[in-house]
Amino acid sequence: MKKLIQFELRKIFSKRLTQIALLFVLFFSAILGFSSYQNKYAFDGVSKEGTGKTAVEIDKEIAAKYEGVLTDEKVQQMMNDFAAQTNLHGMNAAYLYHNALQSAVFTRFSDMNGNWNGVRVSDAFGGEEVRIGYVDGWLTTSQNMVKIFFILSLVIVIMTAPVFCGEYGGVDNIILTSRYGRTKCGAAKVGAGLIAAFIVTLAVAAVNILFAFVLYGRDGLNCSVLFAPMPFDNGYIPFNFQAQG
Repeated sequence: MKKLIQFELRKIFSKRLTQIALLFVLFFSAILGFSSYQNKYAFDGVSKEGTGKTAVEIDKEIAAKYEGVLTDEKVQQMMNDFAAQTNLHGMNAAYLYHNALQSAVFTRFSDMNGNWNGVRVSDAFGGEEVRIGYVDGWLTTSQNMVKIFFILSLVIVIMTAPVFCGEYGGVDNIILTSRYGRTKCGAAKVGAGLIAAFIVTLAVAAVNILFAFVLYGRDGLNCSVLFAPMPFDNGYIPFNFQAQG
């Protein structure tokens, strides 16, 4: 059975269509990740403003000032520090975006005019301990990976579908079926398809995570994703997930 599975795996990965499809997924991952990175924007509210690498650096500097457990006192400090300096002209302050942390605090603790809305940390997050920091980069990566895995699922179908087509055609399959029987050959094909899908998914995920480390570093991996900018509201991230350490 082991040799049958190896035989089917070689057939899957040796096909030109499979190789082209995998290269496309990796290329799409790189383009999507770099595009998201370049489109980052941040303004510290005073003098620093920029996009791309500059924006990420500004967001990290701001997050470093407030990192740690989110408290009511810290919310008040951020609300004062990030207070809108211009007339919003009727726009809801929750949609004002200067930087990732400002957007996160205004989304949950600001009224229409950018003043504290009376909500406390316990009201917003219950009994959860929420550690804040720079999470925008990794959240963007996770959002991009949803799109990438959707494309990857189609690629896996393209990869594995030919395995089950013409199962008993060709001299090699005639020999295999005569020696092992149709049941073992079918099981080997299923096993090889699952293993190939697992390998490809693991490889694509690893490439995207490595790319995220290069662009954003380790910042925010020990923080809660609940306290995130407007694009990542609680409808998108319903649970408190944070690494330990």
